[in-house]
Amino acid sequence: MFDMLHSRESTVGADVLRNTSAIVLCGGLGTRLRPVLAQIPKALAPIGEDPLLDILLSYFKRQGIRDVILATGYGGDKIKNYYSRGQRFNLVFSEEPSPLGTGGALKKALTYAKSGQVIVVNGDTLCPINYADFLNFHLQKKALLSMVLSAKNRKDGGGARTDSEGLILDFEERSAVDTHPFISVGIYLLKKEAFKFMPEEEAFSLEYDFFPALVKTKRCFGYITKARAVDIGTPERYQGAKDILREFK
Repeated sequence: MFDMLHSRESTVGADVLRNTSAIVLCGGLGTRLRPVLAQIPKALAPIGEDPLLDILLSYFKRQGIRDVILATGYGGDKIKNYYSRGQRFNLVFSEEPSPLGTGGALKKALTYAKSGQVIVVNGDTLCPINYADFLNFHLQKKALLSMVLSAKNRKDGGGARTDSEGLILDFEERSAVDTHPFISVGIYLLKKEAFKFMPEEEAFSLEYDFFPALVKTKRCFGYITKARAVDIGTPERYQGAKDILREFK
């Protein structure tokens, strides 16, 4: 299935990505990283010589993504101050005055999105995918949600099962590898139509409250990647994140 999903040629280029909004969720508390990061938000965690968010934004820029919204919460003032100094990127800030969860933060940030399809990326994740190919896959499938998946290698993430066409059969946070062989790497494409399925509450979780319900529409697809993904959510994974830098540069 890996080869089948990636044998097609992309028909979407950087010109389309230039008009596609991207939301980076960088408001997490980063509780498990506090011993090594102190008061630095995860998005500004240094990976080599650069903050993680710099690496991600530079990768966006090289692929043609220009319209970027940062959904900030914990440490949001530090993120805003950092980027106000250099003006290296054209950014919009969606500020979270109180914890809204990943779902509530996304719902708020959507008010700034300009495109019908929206890229969503967890701000503590790096995975060097081809975003034009991902968007092409999403459009070909006429998906409400497309989710980048890789072979499952840990338990503290969203697990998924797919059929041979990539249709996501079910999604479960922190599931077992024998029932859910793929794991979400924290990169998504959402059609704006999907947002009507969001809970009415102001604060909620994408992983627990939104994705499982959306999968039931049978319009959610998994884009399988062999690219290495790094989530710096734990001190051990954070220490190993520098190994992926050459794949971004």
